[in-house]
Amino acid sequence: MRYILILFFTVWSFILKSQIRLDDFEIIKKNEFGQAIDLSSYLPKGYSISGDKDYTKYLQKGLDENLIVCMPNFPILVNSNGLKLRSNQKVLFQPNSKLVLIGNNLERYSILEILNVSNVKVYFPKIQGDKHYHLSSSGQWGMGISIIKSSNIYIQEPYIESCWGDGIYLGNKDGKNVENVTILGGVISDSRRNGISITSANNVLIKNVYIKNTGGHSPEAGLDIEPNSSNYLLKNINLVNINTENNKGYGVVISTGLYSGSRNRFSINIDGLKDIRSDIGLAFILTKGNFSRYRENISGTITINNFYSANNRKAKFRNFSGQSHSVDLRGDFYKTLQSVDFPKEMLMNNIKINKSFIVK
Repeated sequence: MRYILILFFTVWSFILKSQIRLDDFEIIKKNEFGQAIDLSSYLPKGYSISGDKDYTKYLQKGLDENLIVCMPNFPILVNSNGLKLRSNQKVLFQPNSKLVLIGNNLERYSILEILNVSNVKVYFPKIQGDKHYHLSSSGQWGMGISIIKSSNIYIQEPYIESCWGDGIYLGNKDGKNVENVTILGGVISDSRRNGISITSANNVLIKNVYIKNTGGHSPEAGLDIEPNSSNYLLKNINLVNINTENNKGYGVVISTGLYSGSRNRFSINIDGLKDIRSDIGLAFILTKGNFSRYRENISGTITINNFYSANNRKAKFRNFSGQSHSVDLRGDFYKTLQSVDFPKEMLMNNIKINKSFIVK
């Protein structure tokens, strides 16, 4: 009972901290957006503030013509083209700003696209996807925010809900990785595939993010670290004070099978992960099964400190068996597995530390 109360107050304080604080908003607006263009000035005369009109082309024109902008202070419908940001752009979502996606039948889309650009800052983005009114059943790539082959990207306190694919996606294109990405605070809820996916990145910090209620298409994780190719890069990936709750698959899953044969060592650091009521709080799927395509070595380091998980439907932690690889598991995680928080029967039934790991 004591652990449940601690977790309740931790999550509740997390939610409270994740709300837009008007004083923080006013400071950022004053310091960084004093000369900003309010994109409502690009809307047609007599525009609606009820979130019932598609103003995608007007917002995009404003973004194309201005580097420092404020979103209109009311909800706006956007179509499947989404909005595309430029290098050196700063975008401020005001307290009542919100992008609401019109339902579509596409397998992939990005509501806010950050593609092949650098030096972008987005503050308080509020985004709603079409998970509950998507017009087909195919695909899994409808993203709230996609960050692809871009560098020096800063996202503060995103509020993203009900995306057909992921709330936020970090990935590679044309052989170019994501570099230097920071995501601070915010809530990502009700994503169909993952709250956040990291497939290829170098130097990432994700801190104080709360991810909940993911479900609808595998892997259904709060946060999924999963390269799509051995040519991708997972270096210096840092998760700090992450809360996950009620995700149908996992709170956090590290799935590195397609990294097989890579010359790059991956490095993933987790400090402070708290999960409640996800199927599995934390999972390692290095090479699930003994598939021949995973024969080539996978090497890397996973450092985990301060992990806590409770009321999971299947397991607090699970390491799926598979091929043996050169992966070091470090930090206080192994001690945590043997503590009173993991009763012996839970340890024996749900955990198999196999040759995939060198426990240090």
